[in-house]
Amino acid sequence: MPDRCHGIASATLSAVTRLYSQRAVTPWTQRITLTWAPTVRYFEQRSEILSEFEQAGLVHGFEAAEDRVSLQLGDANHFLAFGADRLDAAVLQPDGDVDRMKTAVSTIIEALAPSRLGGSWFTFQWLIPQQPSYDDVRGVLAERLYGKLPGLTEVDTAVYFVAVGEDPPSRVLVEFGIVEAAEAAPRLAREIGSMMGFALDEAPATLWVEQPLPAVAFFADTVWYTEDVTDASGDVVVSAWEQTCLAAEAVVTNLISCTTNTQGDEVG
Repeated sequence: MPDRCHGIASATLSAVTRLYSQRAVTPWTQRITLTWAPTVRYFEQRSEILSEFEQAGLVHGFEAAEDRVSLQLGDANHFLAFGADRLDAAVLQPDGDVDRMKTAVSTIIEALAPSRLGGSWFTFQWLIPQQPSYDDVRGVLAERLYGKLPGLTEVDTAVYFVAVGEDPPSRVLVEFGIVEAAEAAPRLAREIGSMMGFALDEAPATLWVEQPLPAVAFFADTVWYTEDVTDASGDVVVSAWEQTCLAAEAVVTNLISCTTNTQGDEVG
């Protein structure tokens, strides 16, 4: 695999491409999952937490069960769920309000006040538009990965690997490849591929049907698991979220630079 890729395809920028013009490595989706030892404060505080979000005009829809409260925080692309021992938060569009979700996560952590955090997952997905055609782009990817394959054409590949992240200390899972628009939504929903075990029931592929998806894109899905974030503080969790996102962006920037005709300075 070459150190850098060369050549930039020229084409008229679509609305999706323009979305990435300032920061091409902005994740298409972001999600965090926090776990802790069960706390009875969940049963005492859940109604107050819901009321606080409702008073802020953010509750688009919610479900409250004995062991879990889930809600759409403004719309279906901003999802939040929490229980006595777990919290999930997701921003499911690239121009979503990440700060809204970070504030909501901090609100819940401070209200439930777990003694310490257990394992934490941070997941990020990307769709980075590519030109000119699906066959051309996936052909470049295959050649960068495997070299010339005599007698083979239309090589369609997806790469999955496991690694150890140094900062923050993490177990990292990565899958990437080239997708067409029809495949993008099931990939984002984790209904296909190696990341199916991380699918979220509240984020099916139909969620992205009405969203503008690139006709051809470099797709990447990364999962970062760490037990290094133990301080049950909103500020600590948000800092870990931001730090992990930067680490994931660096990985994806390098991957796309080395496997497509998109130069590193075009990605970030």
